[in-house]
Amino acid sequence: MKNLITLAIIAIGSFAFGQTCNIEQNGIFELNQFGSDEVFFYTAPNSIQNPNANNYTYSWEFQFENGGYASFIEREPLFSVSCSNKVTYTKVTISNGTCSKVIEKTWRPKVCGTGNLIN
Repeated sequence: MKNLITLAIIAIGSFAFGQTCNIEQNGIFELNQFGSDEVFFYTAPNSIQNPNANNYTYSWEFQFENGGYASFIEREPLFSVSCSNKVTYTKVTISNGTCSKVIEKTWRPKVCGTGNLIN
């Protein structure tokens, strides 16, 4: 009987029954200042709307037209994206230490900076 009780305690400690993931981010978005090749990627609600988002960890993956990949671990990555090799797909994994949420987006239209548009 003692072994059965020990097993029950171990099993209950390993699982979080009824726990829901409270990560509220539901989408991937991008911003670009006209005339800049740098593109800013973020999830929403952002850290202004959800202060807890500052405590999450983020793992971003980007796929480009040429098949190349880039990855970042910032909350809101900002990097140069040439229109000769646009972002086609983005995936972010967000973790709050208890659970994780994955958000994916295929970009239509594809994403690039606007730096060469003002010349």
